[in-house]
Amino acid sequence: MERFHVQCNDILEIFTDQTYLNDDRIDLTSLETYTIDDPNTIEIDDAVSIEKEGSEYNIWIHIADPTSYIPFSSELDLLSRKRGITIYSPEKIITMLPRELSIKCFSLTANHVKPALSLSVRLGNDGSIKKYSLHKSFIKVKYNLTYEEAQELIELKPKEDSSLDTLKNLLIKRRQFRIGNGAIILEESQGRIIIKKNIPRLKIIHPNEARSMVSEAMILMGNSIALYGKNYSLTLPYRSQNKASFNKEHNYNRNLPSIIQNLQLKSQMVKASITTNPLPHDNLGVSCYVFATSPLRRYWDFITHIQINNSLLGGDIISSSEMNEIIDKTSISVKTSVSIEKNEKFKFLDLWFQRQRNDLFSAIFVRWLSFNNSIALIYIQRIEMTIKAKIINEKSKSLERFNNIAFTYIDSDLSMNSLIVRLK
Repeated sequence: MERFHVQCNDILEIFTDQTYLNDDRIDLTSLETYTIDDPNTIEIDDAVSIEKEGSEYNIWIHIADPTSYIPFSSELDLLSRKRGITIYSPEKIITMLPRELSIKCFSLTANHVKPALSLSVRLGNDGSIKKYSLHKSFIKVKYNLTYEEAQELIELKPKEDSSLDTLKNLLIKRRQFRIGNGAIILEESQGRIIIKKNIPRLKIIHPNEARSMVSEAMILMGNSIALYGKNYSLTLPYRSQNKASFNKEHNYNRNLPSIIQNLQLKSQMVKASITTNPLPHDNLGVSCYVFATSPLRRYWDFITHIQINNSLLGGDIISSSEMNEIIDKTSISVKTSVSIEKNEKFKFLDLWFQRQRNDLFSAIFVRWLSFNNSIALIYIQRIEMTIKAKIINEKSKSLERFNNIAFTYIDSDLSMNSLIVRLK
């Protein structure tokens, strides 16, 4: 534990006195660089820029670079591996790395020169990757934007700053390329419970061009890093997914909300897996893929960056056997943290429902999860969420709670998937 604190203090000192600026990196601070995140994001680990070169454009994607300062198998690395991910609950955030490091030192905050791993990509006319290069860099973010602010810039297209609109158009071309390779695009509104003044409140997140643009940029980064790993025979935690028994001509009910249609599609998909082999990710429409855009929040990305940095700087490469052991242990850590995060979200969703106790909710019955126990998956339109719920006949005298939420039928027509429910 003592060594852990010494290591934290050493890194804090490097960033406090700015000796990290002596690192051997390319200077990309002249690029107009933006981060785009949700308002509650505290670990800002990805940014984008665009650079015109002649008649063509280079897309720049910059990722925070904590692994240049946190050695492999150090106390900080092992802590990150044990936590697996940052846990975002409505009430609090438990960071994967110590908060003072992930936020103060490594986050890509505006108007500060920060170290990064930067990718330059030139797309072909069809959206394919024409060429790419990886660099250890310094960047200086111009603005930390929310998705709503970025969407405004895209829509307004100000003459003095139309770079996001240009980037959006390039990445639309990239998305069309992936769709041509069999990618399945799933976009939907999502409900979230947030805490304001100690009161749980509902916030609906709707798809927009800014969110699609950032998502596409992150997929491009993951694909490019995977291609680099494949070309240099690096052992990485590659994420792959085989083709699903997916019938695009299937007659889905197009009148149902997109979240229900997406659930129907997902039910046909093969589960993604993480191995050391750079296999195709068919549902993304790419030949190989790796998580690489959130090293402050996700250990898969963190260990990928360690391996990439080793390759760029000529360090020791993690062996295949050691990487497989890390994958196994990290999978357990991530599963545990995801379970904690889900339970926290259900807890505050329950508190929100308690404040709406007298309301009736229009819902869509998705499917039975356990018919004998009356446990179903239902979609509640008002909150834009699908939840597991115990559905109880109003005449029933007994009440069991499932995931802290139980509903009573008020009216139903399961043949039409429609329900009217009330919280018990």
